[in-house]
Amino acid sequence: MPNRGETWAIVLAGGSGTRLRSLTTDAEGVVIPKQFCSLDGRRSLLQVAIEQIENHVPRERIMVVVAADHQQWWEPQVASLKEENVVVQPCGRGTACGVLLPLMHINRRNPEATIIVTPSDQYFDDQKPFHLSLMETLTYVRERPRLLVLLGMEPDSPVTDYGWITPAADCDEAVQMVTSFVEKPDERAAQDLLLNGALWSSFTFVTSVGILMSRFHLTVPWLIDRFENAFEYGSWKKRNEFLPGLYEEIPAVDFSRNILQKSKEEVHVLAVPPCGWTDLGTPERVAACVGKAGSCSITEEECQVLGHPLLDLGHKVGIGEGSDRASSVLGQRETGETRAPGTGLQM
Repeated sequence: MPNRGETWAIVLAGGSGTRLRSLTTDAEGVVIPKQFCSLDGRRSLLQVAIEQIENHVPRERIMVVVAADHQQWWEPQVASLKEENVVVQPCGRGTACGVLLPLMHINRRNPEATIIVTPSDQYFDDQKPFHLSLMETLTYVRERPRLLVLLGMEPDSPVTDYGWITPAADCDEAVQMVTSFVEKPDERAAQDLLLNGALWSSFTFVTSVGILMSRFHLTVPWLIDRFENAFEYGSWKKRNEFLPGLYEEIPAVDFSRNILQKSKEEVHVLAVPPCGWTDLGTPERVAACVGKAGSCSITEEECQVLGHPLLDLGHKVGIGEGSDRASSVLGQRETGETRAPGTGLQM
């Protein structure tokens, strides 16, 4: 029997990470998505994300969504999860499909559950404010299961490549209604958003399985109909055999644009106090975070200069714990010099 108090989590790890390809391209020219790389030389971002969410959800109820063509990297990193908790997309079709596919699996197992959705490629200087805010959000949503509550990050600068959330100005509650979403504003608009109390979107949110399913039905009914047809197949393996054909037919669908922005009545936001959050979306942000996270030392012999603008990459790429590991560090193209260890992604 479904347990109303049960919480599940979806960790999104299917992205290709093309914005960091100058840092995460290996010696053979293969771009390794950033979620499978490490800031500290010990655990990948994906492994850290799973450990973080385990503070709120037992491992047996954590779903990780990955891409089929990344199998060589994710397979060893999710070995501790049940096979049915690793949801493999045949190819990328946008964040809406990345959320919907694992959601369909959870809906079959417990349609009355509360659900956390979170990305795998983020970093916090201080995790405590995030975890306390997530605990508060879980309590709030369990009492109000018809809401979807986003975790908005307190901004410290007018960043133009983040999504922004504008909360209602006349609300004294910790959880506020959302009045607008702004994707990647220009510099002037970002400055206005910062001054007017807008928040950065972290793409972490909490809601109930039922309300999230209903939002898909209301905003993209054609998409969820296709997925429900796939889930008519009884067994997990039979459904997986059907998915490649489904993914060939459907376009990419963005979750923020096509679902969240059309669901403002149900969408609220909780402001997370300053915690040094970043999406690690640029080489500069990675460089700023690696020194804080700590890193493994590397020798000059372990590095070879490939001529990428910000990349020195070790001759052997190892992913996660227990594997041979080389390090990529931010270097200088002009001189071929390697900066001090601790200034780049470890892989």
